Amino acid sequence: MHGTPHAHQYRCQGSEEIRRSFAALEFYWQRLRGAASAPALYDFDPSQVDAVLPYSLVIEAIAPGLTRVRVAGTEIDKLFDGDVRGMPFSALFQGGARAHLQDLTEQVLTQPAVIEANIRMGRARGQMMMLPLASSEGQVTRAICAMIFEDTDSRGLHRCSFDGLPERIAPIHGADKARFTPIAQAPALRLVKTGAAVATRRASRRDHLRLVVRND
Repeated sequence: MHGTPHAHQYRCQGSEEIRRSFAALEFYWQRLRGAASAPALYDFDPSQVDAVLPYSLVIEAIAPGLTRVRVAGTEIDKLFDGDVRGMPFSALFQGGARAHLQDLTEQVLTQPAVIEANIRMGRARGQMMMLPLASSEGQVTRAICAMIFEDTDSRGLHRCSFDGLPERIAPIHGADKARFTPIAQAPALRLVKTGAAVATRRASRRDHLRLVVRND
């Protein structure tokens, strides 16, 4: 994407490590959401999911069928050979995989649902987990997506595809859906001051996860 040779620095995880990382992420997500459809993005504490944080990104719906990367971890940037912030989420996938990606993303945001899928990047195999998140207005317009590979392709490929059918599509049942309704276009991501202690904690995580603020 920017022609910088980051891929060889990517830190892979074994299949068991990936499962542990995903389990920790979902456990924390479930604890935050309680009886709601999805936890709020601003309630999400990155320090609670250190193992998966560098492999995660946050996507946001900006128009029907279109999502954009708003926050990306350091291993994500290495995997895709550059800074992916602000890019359409679909740009991280091959053309033939984008229709299926859109379908999965819409299910995450509109049902909402938790989704796990097998992914590939050339010969490299990986896994993806997507979990819905709510905006500060209480609308499910965002999702946290973890993408972790067991190995990398030495040919320098930087677009994903799907490897077979999704392993899991789990609609969220029995949630307070009245509070969370999808919208066609999401508001801009805003910074909220929450005190010196939280500010200090967030500052300590800047090496792993970066926040993009748009005023448009």
